[in-house]
Amino acid sequence: RALRDMIVSGFAAGWAMTLSGGTAGQPAQILKSAGVERLRATLTWGTTGGEAGNVTQAVYSYSANSGGSYDTVGTLLISYDTSGYATGTTWS
Repeated sequence: RALRDMIVSGFAAGWAMTLSGGTAGQPAQILKSAGVERLRATLTWGTTGGEAGNVTQAVYSYSANSGGSYDTVGTLLISYDTSGYATGTTWS
């Protein structure tokens, strides 16, 4: 979890970041890599109401073999009010 938190928050030196899928402003995946290690965030973007244009779900996965296989390390759900302000998060 500590590795995931460091990389996703951008505080891990030596990790490269690549965006893929979706659009530049709303990528489907964010991939961080260092050597053979990979940490992937697969994002779901809201389309209506206060969720529109905001990430509503991020599924985090880890690979120790250059992306050959991934293990899910957790899912973050984010809820919003009608104005688009985040009102809560759930981690599982």
